[in-house]
Amino acid sequence: MHYRREIDGLRAVAVASVILFHAGISSWSGGFVGVDIFFVLSGYLITSLILKDLQEDAFSLARFYERRARRILPALFLVMFCCLPFAWLRMNPEDFEIFSKSLITAAFSGSNFYFWRKADYFAPDAETSPLLHTWSLGVEEQFYLLFPLLLLFLWRRRRSWMAVAVAVLAVASLALSQWASSHAPAMNFYLLPTRTWELLAGALVAFRQFHGRAAPRAADDVLAAAGLSLIVFSIFYFDEGTPFPSVYALVPIIGTVLVLHYARSGGWTARLLSLPLLVGLGQISYSAYLWHQPVFAFLRLSSPALPSSGAIFGACGLTLVLAYLSWRLVEQPFRKNRVRLVVSPRRLSGAVAAGILAFSAFAMAGVYTDGLPWRLPRYIQEFAADTTWSRKCLHQLGTDWQFPERDCIYNAGKPQKFAIWGDSVSSSITPVLAQRLAGNGIELHQLTHGFCAPIPGVSSDGTEGARECGKFNRDAYRYIIDQRIDTVVLFASWAAFFGQDRFLVEGTGAIGTASVEEKFHATLRDLRRAGLKVILVYPHPSLPVSVKSTAIAMMLRGDEKPDVEQAYEEFRDRTANSYALLDRAAAGPGHGTLARIYPERAFCNSFEPGKCLMMDDGTPFIADRLHFTNHGARLVVDEIMRAVEAMRADHATGRTDQES
Repeated sequence: MHYRREIDGLRAVAVASVILFHAGISSWSGGFVGVDIFFVLSGYLITSLILKDLQEDAFSLARFYERRARRILPALFLVMFCCLPFAWLRMNPEDFEIFSKSLITAAFSGSNFYFWRKADYFAPDAETSPLLHTWSLGVEEQFYLLFPLLLLFLWRRRRSWMAVAVAVLAVASLALSQWASSHAPAMNFYLLPTRTWELLAGALVAFRQFHGRAAPRAADDVLAAAGLSLIVFSIFYFDEGTPFPSVYALVPIIGTVLVLHYARSGGWTARLLSLPLLVGLGQISYSAYLWHQPVFAFLRLSSPALPSSGAIFGACGLTLVLAYLSWRLVEQPFRKNRVRLVVSPRRLSGAVAAGILAFSAFAMAGVYTDGLPWRLPRYIQEFAADTTWSRKCLHQLGTDWQFPERDCIYNAGKPQKFAIWGDSVSSSITPVLAQRLAGNGIELHQLTHGFCAPIPGVSSDGTEGARECGKFNRDAYRYIIDQRIDTVVLFASWAAFFGQDRFLVEGTGAIGTASVEEKFHATLRDLRRAGLKVILVYPHPSLPVSVKSTAIAMMLRGDEKPDVEQAYEEFRDRTANSYALLDRAAAGPGHGTLARIYPERAFCNSFEPGKCLMMDDGTPFIADRLHFTNHGARLVVDEIMRAVEAMRADHATGRTDQES
């Protein structure tokens, strides 16, 4: 097929949007659609090449896979190799173990499966995952493995069915993607079946052009311009809250299809995309895509603070420099078979196998040693080992709970019964709370599920592990009533939970925060009407990055006992909406006592005015971004115990609302 400069220009648009999105440039809120543009381009180019070879009776699966290997693997292996020393020097054991798992799965073209189970692409901690972006390579490589087999089969058996069969598969994949966008969003984002339609959209353009393009028409450039406008619209108007992929993805996909099919040499859309700067960036786009995520990730890992605008733009510049060098010195020589070491397919296969084995051996060492902790100084090893949080009795996936859970009842047999009900934040303070309650003759029941605020019938629509929250909380509520619990502690990541805009309520579909607030009001009302005392724990300070990782980065730069902090004003701004919502719920009617606990009083302004400390003089209160270490849990539990004592003292007076 002949070279089309506008396709390189389209690649430039795609890679620039992805890089600027990951750089955190707010105006490029939909820059993640650049990956979808790449998928369409890949489907188009691969199908065009396969059809050409089939028509000329020159198609060979072995040669096809060899070309793909030469195109993808050398630059990928180079970037993976260059990540190793920085990960070795900058990552704490926990992060290094995660990196090791991503390394081995990327080597085997399966990192999309790993990140499907592990990472939210839009979560703050994803920004420090150097190989997160390799999920898209996994999708493409799996497509390359299967799609040629389908085309070869149809070419030999039912040649006239090829385009129809591809169209049917594309529609089925789109339908699956739309369903999964609300029922299995993580799977939908990362896996091939729900991404196939994007690659096949490009394949359908290739089929349309297989026997030659129609004569130019005046409307062609209008359609091409409309396509480019759709792409630009999605880049600037989509954001992390857009269900993706889904029918929303039709906007950039149709836009890319229109440009591919109707942009013609001489038209203004093609001329715009053929500008030398765009073509040059498009030619190095694959290397730029490979380099940008590790550069940003290690920049963020190297500093306790968020990178400045200057540092971010410097990282963008470094990405382009590295991209040009790897394109010139690695991509081109390997693609054009100028490297003697791998001049034959057999040698190439041997080199690929050796690379995979080497990465696997290194990665397995990181996995089975829990992150190679011995590579760090002794005091950092001890700090990393001690900076943990309790996951005991924390449900994550599935419906395997069956109340009562004997291992989740502390101080069994004590005369008074408490329950702690919430998400993983509740789990992190439970052991310390149980220990303090034991001295007061109180039995504690732990009812915790990851991502689940304690609201019966309400689930998060955007997190795979939160699909069962509604059922879990209904069961937890019934258990609290049936067990005649005296006092219940409600604690969750309120700011994160109420900051969402899509929930599932009683299986009726996705709804907004207002209806969830009503459900929460009803939960508090019903608990209090049942005669329970309620201890409502308000939001606590947290960071968008890991406290442990931040502290270790500071230690590696010579600060053996660092402080990790958040501005108090930033904390209040971030939690203002959830504070207001909790206040409205707490002010609702009810007979039982309700005590409000404010963890900020333990962490903010008491150490230093205007600051919330999450680590003080080397003592961590938060282990990662929001879960409490034992040190931090003690500060929160101190606040809770003051409320418990006050509730006991005020029981005879009939007072029903307290603050601590």
